[in-house]
Amino acid sequence: MSSAQLESVASQVRSLTLAEGEAQAVKACCVAVWGIDLLPLLLGASYHPGGLEVTGRLAELMGLTRGEVVLDVASGIGTTALFLASMYHVRVVGVDMGVSQCGRAMRRASSAGLSSRVSVVVGDAERLPVSDDSLDAVVCECALCTFPDKPTAARELARVVRPGAGRCGGRVGREGTSGSRAPEPRRAHSVSG
Repeated sequence: MSSAQLESVASQVRSLTLAEGEAQAVKACCVAVWGIDLLPLLLGASYHPGGLEVTGRLAELMGLTRGEVVLDVASGIGTTALFLASMYHVRVVGVDMGVSQCGRAMRRASSAGLSSRVSVVVGDAERLPVSDDSLDAVVCECALCTFPDKPTAARELARVVRPGAGRCGGRVGREGTSGSRAPEPRRAHSVSG
């Protein structure tokens, strides 16, 4: 990371007022760091251990089927969203706090010819811009650990999944965490690389 990029991250964190609180500072720092163009060189395109192989295993465990609507929380540049739309023929709505990441994800969807199946919006996992019980599945890969208020984020993931959707009811897929389960009918799956 260059000194200019480090200063940009530091400036964004310093610009937050004390009244906005520590959680907002953490969120701003995460958005800035994950938006650095050098990150894919270090982490690969998927930004999480195991890459798309693990994403595929998660999708299989979740039983994703053609036509379902999946929410990709902390979607970044859209790698998971594009993969799921292409390989599983689902419609994916990505949510990410990074404006530049969302723009990049939409450009990638357009380039891949997947604009009709992938959309991305700027939003916060702790206040998802999605209606209650409106989705067939939720994927949040290797990001829950970065959310300052994890219980609120977990409730939000469960809130948007449609009860009784598909074979497993609503599904919340989480990768890189322990395999705890949410109460039925919402199921949680965990896959580690």
